[in-house]
Amino acid sequence: MYNSGKIMTHIKLLAICLIAVLFLSSCALFDQDTGQENSGSVLADGTQTSPIPISPDIEQYDVDVMLYFLSQDGTSLVPEKRSIKKGPERLEELVVSELIKGPVQSGHIAIIPPSVKLLSVTSSDNIAFIDLSQDFLSVDKESPDKRALMVYSIVNTLTELDGIDKVQFLIEGKKAPIFSPENEQIPIEDKAQNIQSGPIARANSLIQSPITAVNGFLKALSANDLDKAYIYMSDDVNDKNRKSLQEFKDAIKQVNFKLVDYEVYDYSLGLDNNEALVSTDFEIKLSDGSTIKRDKALLRTIRLNGIWKLEWTRLLFEDLQLEALNTTRK
Repeated sequence: MYNSGKIMTHIKLLAICLIAVLFLSSCALFDQDTGQENSGSVLADGTQTSPIPISPDIEQYDVDVMLYFLSQDGTSLVPEKRSIKKGPERLEELVVSELIKGPVQSGHIAIIPPSVKLLSVTSSDNIAFIDLSQDFLSVDKESPDKRALMVYSIVNTLTELDGIDKVQFLIEGKKAPIFSPENEQIPIEDKAQNIQSGPIARANSLIQSPITAVNGFLKALSANDLDKAYIYMSDDVNDKNRKSLQEFKDAIKQVNFKLVDYEVYDYSLGLDNNEALVSTDFEIKLSDGSTIKRDKALLRTIRLNGIWKLEWTRLLFEDLQLEALNTTRK
């Protein structure tokens, strides 16, 4: 009895093992069939279907960023808002890559040449660390102010991101002086740390504003550079007072004056922040030697595509012409 009972126990164990093996084998076959289903299925007529595509962009989403490019006159930075696709990449790397690609809006000028390669961008303790190729050091060496604007186009772009206050430049993994203290464009408070290759803070003073637009216009006008002065005038196609370049030159020559002195003070923004009145004093000299002065005259500016321009008003043309005629008659 003992031996027969022991034999029965072995038989039961063998049966259980056989059932387990059969169960596991069926699961493996089911998994294999399932994998084949994912790679396509066979219809009743024998046609093989294509697998359902999985989009590589399934984890991407849109992010609005602010980039800074060179202004048309080459003296300041202009902002350009752009929507980009954000995936697993670091946002810091994406915005610098977009900056190197260049602007899409008219009047914005690319400032970083394509020869400059972005090696990496990381951030820690509110500082972005950007590693660039050696080519970066040779860009605009003969134009230090433009070089400074190139540097600050990167700094101002990166410091638009949350959690970044300064930017540390690296050249192929090592710290290097980016520019010398003689650069006029470098804010005074940042010069010491820049010379020592330290982190660089944002410079809002380099961003184009109503004041820089009016200053640029009056500077070009005083130098009688009418082609350059014209680029500061509004290019809004809906402005009925807009003049062509030739009409602009004719209007200036008709008044026949020379801007001998000017000073720009401050400006006040409109409710929508896209219009501003700029306060300025200026003095013009007429062809007969007489002068006309204006104190605290208001020049109206408008922001188009992120760029401040002067509106086509009567102030600098018809009004001055009428006053010049009255002065001559006297």
